[in-house]
Amino acid sequence: MPIDVRPASEYETLLKSVIEKQPEDALRVLFDVDLVGRRLTQELPSAGQSRLSRGRDVIFALRLEDKEPEDAYPAPKHDVYHIEVQAEPEDGFKEWLFAYWLELAEQYDVAHHRIIQLVAWPLGGGDDGVFRRDGLTLHYRSINVPAVSPARVLSSPLAALALWPKTTR
Repeated sequence: MPIDVRPASEYETLLKSVIEKQPEDALRVLFDVDLVGRRLTQELPSAGQSRLSRGRDVIFALRLEDKEPEDAYPAPKHDVYHIEVQAEPEDGFKEWLFAYWLELAEQYDVAHHRIIQLVAWPLGGGDDGVFRRDGLTLHYRSINVPAVSPARVLSSPLAALALWPKTTR
């Protein structure tokens, strides 16, 4: 069996491109997000919008299609998805993810928005989806792309992802 020697960063770049070009399919197939009754918009360009030295990967908002009266209680929530793609574990990654969450929390009010962070690991090897420090806990969804059901991927426009090799070295 041949071994793929491409750098892991190539898989990271490829998956980011797939997510940006096919966001509805990526959210549905990879992250199991229900898109019914919602309108998807890319909120910010990929990377570079952060005050931090490392840019965020992709930000999407899922806005509810049906408008409720402004005096409705509770106020409708719009989901803000922050998607990071990590080819390999990296020191300080969870701290960066928390810092991104803080920036998004400043930008989107809690009354109308829910921030959901998703991390895709194109080569597998993802973490537990929890950052803990000094009494603080941040939960995020950590998805190992090779573990996503091949049937689910093959039956979607993301079928090419099923052909990715399971090893990189």
